[in-house]
Amino acid sequence: MIEIVVSPLGHGRFEARLEGRVLCASTRQPLLDAARFLFGEGVPPDTRIAMRHEGSPHIALRSTVARPPS
Repeated sequence: MIEIVVSPLGHGRFEARLEGRVLCASTRQPLLDAARFLFGEGVPPDTRIAMRHEGSPHIALRSTVARPPS
């Protein structure tokens, strides 16, 4: 599972990071935009991802990178 960590920037915007690497510098939908970024880098669509807020040990959202092709 890939774990995305998000930090608030204010005005409903977040920064999304993966192991310290910034995936999205400013977004209102950090999990979706991080998933799109990862998919664009070639991460398989069925790869599980999770999002948590910086400083929290709890997973806020879970999904896959993309819908697997049918």
